[in-house]
Amino acid sequence: MKFRPRNRRLLLHKVGTEKSNKHAKKELEGFVIPETIDINKKGNEIYKVIDKSPDVSLAVEIGDFVAIETGMANKREYGEHVYYTTQENYVVGILESYE
Repeated sequence: MKFRPRNRRLLLHKVGTEKSNKHAKKELEGFVIPETIDINKKGNEIYKVIDKSPDVSLAVEIGDFVAIETGMANKREYGEHVYYTTQENYVVGILESYE
């Protein structure tokens, strides 16, 4: 089965995560925060572009690595296949290389 993105979306393969060290855990007096909530969720997730909608205007090519703000990619499962999609406006930047 082949999934083809439409409506300014990119089809992605997740390859990594970058947590921002600038956002250290803050002491929050007077608030109870469940352990399942990560207040340091800021950061970027790294994806490889595997397809794009014909109407994408962003200068991104298939095979490029892109950084997307954490939580802005949507996981989609079709049978045994797992895809991630995002709209082009959620791309924070294109990485020149990723290792």
